[in-house]
Parts: sequence; C-alpha cells; structure tokens
Amino acid sequence: MAEATVSRYESLDVLKGFIIIVVVIAHLMVTSTGSESDRGMPIAMQIMYLGLMSFFIISGYFYRPGRGFVENIKRRGTQLFLALIICSVALPIITYVWLAILGQSSDPSDILEAMLRSLYLYDLFTPMGPTDTYFACATSVGYYFLWVMMGGFLIFYGLADRIMNDWRKLIVAIIVLLVAYMLFVEFWPNRLPFYFQGAPLAALFMFAGALLAKYRFVEKVEVFAWRSPSYWLPCIVCLIAGVMLCIIFPPGIKFDWAIFGDYGGLSVIPYMIESLLMFVVFVYVAKIVAKLPLLPKLLNLAGQHTLGLLLYHGFVATMILAPFYIIPTTSWFPVMGLTNRIVAAVATLVICLVICVYGPKVIEKIRGRRSADKGKTEKTSG
Repeated sequence: MAEATVSRYESLDVLKGFIIIVVVIAHLMVTSTGSESDRGMPIAMQIMYLGLMSFFIISGYFYRPGRGFVENIKRRGTQLFLALIICSVALPIITYVWLAILGQSSDPSDILEAMLRSLYLYDLFTPMGPTDTYFACATSVGYYFLWVMMGGFLIFYGLADRIMNDWRKLIVAIIVLLVAYMLFVEFWPNRLPFYFQGAPLAALFMFAGALLAKYRFVEKVEVFAWRSPSYWLPCIVCLIAGVMLCIIFPPGIKFDWAIFGDYGGLSVIPYMIESLLMFVVFVYVAKIVAKLPLLPKLLNLAGQHTLGLLLYHGFVATMILAPFYIIPTTSWFPVMGLTNRIVAAVATLVICLVICVYGPKVIEKIRGRRSADKGKTEKTSG
C-alpha cells in the first residue's frame, strides 16, 4: 500500500480506499466461516478482488526515474519493512497478553509461531495452500500482500532506471516476469521466505503501471470529459472485455496461494489481462464516485491509510472479538452470524481509521511534551 499517489488525483485515493474496505470486509465476512473451502466468492466479488493489483499498478505508475535503487528503497521500502517488522513482533505479544487476561491463554511458544507466521518464515519450501493450524495471537491476516509488495519493490527498483525510458524494454520486462512467474506456478509453487514467491507478480504489475504512465492514462481520466463519447470508450471496452474474461476464466481470490484458475501456470495470463482491464474500469468508477458528496471523503480517508488498515485490522478485530468469542485455531476469526460479522467489520474499520489518523498526532504530542519537560529540566539544573 505504497503512498505513491499524487495528492491531486483524488480518484486514486478513492479507489484505494474502496479496495481496502472491500478487503477488510471480505476478511471478516468470509474467513470467519472457519472453512477455507468457503472462500469462493461470486464473480462480482472476484472482480473487485482484482483491485488488489491496483496497488502494484499505482506504485509503478507514479515512479519517477533518477533516484537510483538505494534511494528508492530508502524512501519507499524502508518504511514498509520497518512497519512489517514492528507489527510482526509487537502485535502477537499484545494479543497474547490480551487473550491471557480474558482467560484464553495458550502456550507461550505460540507467540514465536505467530511472529514466524507474520514474517512468513514458517513451512518454507513447502507447497502453498490452506493452513490447518492458526495461532490465536497471530493477527497478520493480509501481511502476505505487503511482503509481496516489498519483494516487488526490490525487483522493480533494481531494473526501473535502466528500462523506464524505452517502452519496448518495459514490455520485455513484463513478458520475462510473466513467463518466470508462470513457470513457478506450474512447476514449483512453494513458500519462500517473506512470501517472496509473489514478488515477480507485483513487479510485473508495477512495470505495467509504468507503461500506462507513458500514455498519461490517469491524467486523461482526471480531465473527466464526461460529455464526450470518446472519453468513455476505453472504460466501456475494458468493462465488457474484462467481465467476459472473468466469466470464462474466473480469477478467484487465491492468488496468495498461486492459484489463478484451472489451467495452472497458463491461468496467470488471463489473470494479468483481467487485472489490467479492470484497473482501467476502476479508475473511471473512482473518478465518478469522487464527484459525489460525502462518500468520497470516507473513501479518500481510507485510501490515505491503506498500509495502516491492512496492518492493524486483523489485530483490532481479534481484540474486539475476544471478549465475546473464543478465538479459534482453525481460522483467523471465530464463526459468527451475519449481523455480528457486519458489526465487527464496521467497528474494525472505524477503530483502525481512528488509530491511523490520530495515533501519529498523539505520539507527536507526547514527544513534544517530553522535549519541553526536558528543556525545562535543563534550564532549572543550569
């Protein structure tokens, strides 16, 4: 969830906000059934889930050459990496203590297992797929996506400055990454440390975003020439083609398991095309929504804090559910009725947004007070 978007493109913050809200709701509404076999969703939801690739595309779209690999990793990768490390270590400990207070204590070794799961250093080099055992204090649902983004940055920034100025090299990079990932999916879909197996897919979409930037796609949509038939033509064509492809080749929601369809590695090809086609549609829709009253403000706010929402929502959901349910070891969240799931999802989103918006401000105030107290102490002692 890189913060790469230029502030004047409000529609992209609206798009990011919508996607992250869908993800949080999907996690609370679907994975709480306690059965991974129930993760199948209607085609409409599968299409919306393709929006996750938009984060990679947007990261590539707003890349600007010239900083170099080291500087780019410092600016974009370091923040993400530190956030992942801190949350992977701190949140399992806090959750374990909270569960212990509520009488749901487990073996202290679960804390270490939860950390390994958050860092994706468990069951390495084994086939990907559903996990039989979860740990109650492991609240890292969705972290795989952030690790995939981190790995994508390493590949993308390592090559970007060398090929960004030539659209032919961009296409070659996309093809090479696509073929490499197809071979991986077909012949060796195993877990790698820090979920690096998804890095080529992320980098592929980042380069696709860079290619779209050459044609200033987002800028053209932002003009919002809504009275012009030619303005809507790309949206209509991509919508029809994208939906038809998704019906013929359902993308599913299991790309984190390297499952893209019924055709093994070849299924990655329609998945990539579907994602790009629907990205075009999503940007148009986001631009329309950005013109509406009230709703864009909420989506814009969520879009500005996608990283925090993805990092915290599993943790927050567990914290608010634990007093009322036994946190299971067979799924991320307990089995709940529909009404309770909706309430839990809304409460989780609200609390996460409050943490993201006001948390940094509270920390800054505390630091300011400490600095002021320190200055007074130094003057008094002097």
